[in-house]
Amino acid sequence: MVKNVGVRIIRKKRTSRKKKQAIFFKKAGLYCFLAIGTISATLYLLYFSPYFQVEKIEVRNANIVPADDLKKAISDKYSFSMNIFGYQIGSKSILLPFFNSASLLSNFPQVEKLSLSRDFPNMLTLDVKERDPFAVWCKDWDQKQDCSWVDKKGFSFKPYQASDNGDGLVIEEKESFEAMLLEANMDKKGFLAWADKTRGDLNSYPDIGKIVKFSVFTDKIVLKTQKGFEIYFASNGDLAWQMEKLRTVLKEKISSQKITALEYIDLRFGNQAIVK
Repeated sequence: MVKNVGVRIIRKKRTSRKKKQAIFFKKAGLYCFLAIGTISATLYLLYFSPYFQVEKIEVRNANIVPADDLKKAISDKYSFSMNIFGYQIGSKSILLPFFNSASLLSNFPQVEKLSLSRDFPNMLTLDVKERDPFAVWCKDWDQKQDCSWVDKKGFSFKPYQASDNGDGLVIEEKESFEAMLLEANMDKKGFLAWADKTRGDLNSYPDIGKIVKFSVFTDKIVLKTQKGFEIYFASNGDLAWQMEKLRTVLKEKISSQKITALEYIDLRFGNQAIVK
């Protein structure tokens, strides 16, 4: 009798435990279902709902590059698609992660920087920083051969046209520019900054007129003046010291009458400034 009662108690405990486990798994399954449903609904609302789909792209500060070309490039790039049970689903939600805008720059060399921002609920704003023309870079300036505009860093971004204003800084690469940079121990940006400053300093001398171009050779830099004479700098020498010698020559040793008959001023040799 006692034994039968004990068996019944054990069976009741087992049945009660199974019922509790069944209730637990039912609740857990319900909660999982609700969680999955909530997450799915949220993802659909955020990424596939028409309310958040990008409908307008505003382009700011694009003066040279066509705004429509930038809009198309952004629209093509800013998208997401996935295949669900054989159905292709796409999204252009404003909440999609931004792509690396630098990936577009190779298609728009005139653009230096792109910045993308959101304007909820369905507009993107693209701020454009275009490259500023700083100098004309040529193989042969007199023949206008292989000429292009470069920015302050020396990045070539558009061809030079005969109708463009060519009164600015002109660099003529007669020999290897990279070899000259090694000789001068500077980079392209540093050389352009030096050339621009030198041109500005020398253009302040009315007897010179203006500097027409900088011709780059491996071992020297030749400045051509509007008056017709040339100025020679040693690329492997101290450019600041050579410039100081030139200022002294222009102020103290050359009269206005002499300048018209000059052939060159050579600054490449030590403390000398050879005038001919």
